[in-house]
Amino acid sequence: MKQLAEDAARILDALDVPYAHVVGHGLGATVAWHFAAAYPLRAMSLTAVSFGHPSAFGEAMATDQDQRQRSRYLELFLQSGVAEKQLLANDARTLLATAPGGGIEALANEAVLTAGLNWYRANLVPGGEGLDCPVIEVPTTLVWGTRDAIAGAAQARATGHYLRADYRLSEVPDGDHWLRFALPRPGLGDRAADAPELTALPRGRSGAVRVTCRCRRCSCRRTRSSRRCSSGWSSRGRKNHAESCM
Repeated sequence: MKQLAEDAARILDALDVPYAHVVGHGLGATVAWHFAAAYPLRAMSLTAVSFGHPSAFGEAMATDQDQRQRSRYLELFLQSGVAEKQLLANDARTLLATAPGGGIEALANEAVLTAGLNWYRANLVPGGEGLDCPVIEVPTTLVWGTRDAIAGAAQARATGHYLRADYRLSEVPDGDHWLRFALPRPGLGDRAADAPELTALPRGRSGAVRVTCRCRRCSCRRTRSSRRCSSGWSSRGRKNHAESCM
């Protein structure tokens, strides 16, 4: 993961981009977490989708039976050749069924699939670094769907323990693992810490997204079911928020 994070930094160098808002989904979110940890001055904000902080995810896999069940697919992914054969059988029907809304058709090509699976094989085996990540000091939002079949609630709700900056957990009612394919535009906001309106996210019957905000000064948290934090709890209202906590 450290090498993948370094690759991202070198891409920014090649593009002459000194810093950026960083967004990642799934295992890409794990890379984004590592990038934010290794290059905090280059990450203006971090938005992770589905996968919370890698250490929180590792903790959940070790202690939470629900997450262990959800992560059983990794046993297959780590088997070179076997995984490809099973996932691509019957015109990749098994693979494509994991994303009912589409968006992963490119993985039906064996070479592309193997390249993706190799990320898991290089990092989630004994000695791998995928689930060993420092504390994050970058304004962060975690967007997690309550019906995510892969990333459970334990890892999402434990992520805040690994943050030393403004942090929000946005729970999307009825959202599954493939939230990024449900968005009509790339990206999930202009700046995670500025509490962007999440109007592009799929919503439950109430039309609300559960948002957990944390005060930078006192680290207390509030959870609201609304389109955005109240003025006293958004990062834009950080001054009022901090004063209200004193």
